[in-house]
Amino acid sequence: MAFRASLPLCLASLVLLLPVDARSTTTEPATTTEPAATSVSLERPAPPASEPSALPASSPAPPEPPPAPPTSATSAPSDATLAPSPLARTVNVRGLPPPPVVRRGARVHDGFYFRLGGGFGVYEETLGSEDSDVYGGEVRGRTLGLASVGELALGGTVGRGLVLGGGVYSAELVTATFRVDRDSVTAPPPELDPPLRNVSVLGPFLDWYPSPTRGLHFQLALGLASMTAGVVGTTRPGKADYAAFGGGIVLGAGHEWWIGDEWSIGVLARAMGIIAAGKDDDDVIWTHAIGTRPSLMLTLTYH
Repeated sequence: MAFRASLPLCLASLVLLLPVDARSTTTEPATTTEPAATSVSLERPAPPASEPSALPASSPAPPEPPPAPPTSATSAPSDATLAPSPLARTVNVRGLPPPPVVRRGARVHDGFYFRLGGGFGVYEETLGSEDSDVYGGEVRGRTLGLASVGELALGGTVGRGLVLGGGVYSAELVTATFRVDRDSVTAPPPELDPPLRNVSVLGPFLDWYPSPTRGLHFQLALGLASMTAGVVGTTRPGKADYAAFGGGIVLGAGHEWWIGDEWSIGVLARAMGIIAAGKDDDDVIWTHAIGTRPSLMLTLTYH
């Protein structure tokens, strides 16, 4: 009984000996502690945006990292992007000298075109009349001789080495021999005197230089053709000439050599063909097939 009576006294004296804080905490359970308050006291509050940085003024601000490149699918290089460009291969000529620049107009076939030429060629003509009562049938014959040929042409360059213009191409019979066919009933009338001939073609032409800096060229001309015949003696005064008209073609090939920046001399092989018809003094129609093949000419060209 004495032990039970002294136990409350011991507990009371023990409580009195404890501090006041300990006495107050002992009455609360251990689960009421606040760990959040302890974690907050350990963190350093961030300075507000308006306040300057706490770093020393002498230390520079750290550089901002560069923005990361986009990783979208569109930025991935394709096969066409990785493939080398043919233009890049053409332009990338480092270390190589530039190609020589040809000055326009200096020994280059361009711009204004002028040509004068002359020479000789074989002349051949076949003539025939219609069936008429004047001659008692058809009259046919053939002329073969030598003719002087000429050329005068003006034009301009319309493309790379291509010239377009107009020209006169002529052939004048110098000497010839005429033979009548065996089936002919008589010779041609005096106004058609075969040894006297002057033929020409007037019309547009093309002259092409495959390489504008070189002399090889080819020409083509088409146009109106005419043939006139002189008469030594005639029975009808006032009817001294005979004329026939038709169409003609001129083909040629030649080569030229520069003698200046614009002038060149050369040689030209030319062929000319004409089909023409006319009436004599008795209104009988005559047809003429004329050719100069080939003609060898010397030319002087400004181009």
